[in-house]
Amino acid sequence: QPQIRIRTIANHFNLTMPPYHQAAPLLGKMIDDTGDHLTPTHTKKNGRVLRYYISNRLIKQKDPGGWRLPAKPLEDVIAQSIRAQLTTHQNALTIAFEPDTTKLKSVHDGFDFDNIKCVEVLSFMKQAKLNQKELQVELSQEQIAQALSIDVKSINPECLGFKTAFTIKRRTNETKIVLGNLKPEPDQTLLSVLMNARFWLDELRLGKSLVDIAKGAQTDLSILRKNIRLGLLSPALQKAILTGQHPDNWSVSLFTRNKMPLDWKKQEEQYLA
Repeated sequence: QPQIRIRTIANHFNLTMPPYHQAAPLLGKMIDDTGDHLTPTHTKKNGRVLRYYISNRLIKQKDPGGWRLPAKPLEDVIAQSIRAQLTTHQNALTIAFEPDTTKLKSVHDGFDFDNIKCVEVLSFMKQAKLNQKELQVELSQEQIAQALSIDVKSINPECLGFKTAFTIKRRTNETKIVLGNLKPEPDQTLLSVLMNARFWLDELRLGKSLVDIAKGAQTDLSILRKNIRLGLLSPALQKAILTGQHPDNWSVSLFTRNKMPLDWKKQEEQYLA
């Protein structure tokens, strides 16, 4: 049983685990394109426990069509999409039916969906179905009504379901899940290297040597020499990294493994083509 396995890990590492619905808040709620439920599971790597949701049939047999999705990214993007759905209806005063305008505004202003924890947001989800292109989410009328402290019949049915594009982007060290109705998020590795590179260039302009900068950053000189190139990217390319609005193949190695043109126009032609 998944719950027993997670509890065993907690006992081994002397960890205090939250209730199981919090440790795996999508338990029993995710269904794949065959109607199979996604089951929470885990693996260990370098002493870390990595959580996943997998198609239930993969527990007993191999299936190339089965799903194996990293738990935290999946939970985060679904929670973000639910927040967006409920906040949109809340701001438009369409989350509930209430003939009294004063009461209606009180209902809509009485709960901040943007500032509650991921596990609490996911408690609003009744079920989600996914396939290779789309995620379909159904929300719980009862849970939303309880959060807003109103009668369940007052909830607008139009806010209880939505569909969005579903994309998996596999990279060298991670699997990124993107939903169509969400703003793109920056690649944290790429962003971190860019910010370091900009800082190192500032120090270089102040007269510090690369050797001293590397010592101060506790970074190997050869790595610094490669990564500092990102600070020389054009403003348009740097903005794309900062906002996450760039091609899927962008990575640190893309900018460091080959010679990069210093001319900004040529950079943009090469990397935005």
